[in-house]
Amino acid sequence: MKKLIIAALCFSLAACAERAANIEPAAISTAKYDGWNCSKLAQEAAFVDEALVRAEGVQDDAADQDALMVFLIGVPTSGGGIKSEVARLKGEKQALRRARVERGCMT
Repeated sequence: MKKLIIAALCFSLAACAERAANIEPAAISTAKYDGWNCSKLAQEAAFVDEALVRAEGVQDDAADQDALMVFLIGVPTSGGGIKSEVARLKGEKQALRRARVERGCMT
């Protein structure tokens, strides 16, 4: 019941950080990967995957902090987290996957 109340309060405030799973990917073109070979695309994909995992953790921590602070003092304090970075990395991940499929790098 407490979690439901916390969630309701947090969702009612625009400044609450969103959970990473709820953030939509940014639109990223595959054009930036033109001329990249499969090896370079795979290396970049691994780098983006690692960065996304870290960013999602930071974002989820911000959402947890906001939920707690709304419960304790009635105001979120995280500043919204790093939503734009999570969206960008999710978009990069999708663009890299499309680029790899287009070049026949993925089977």
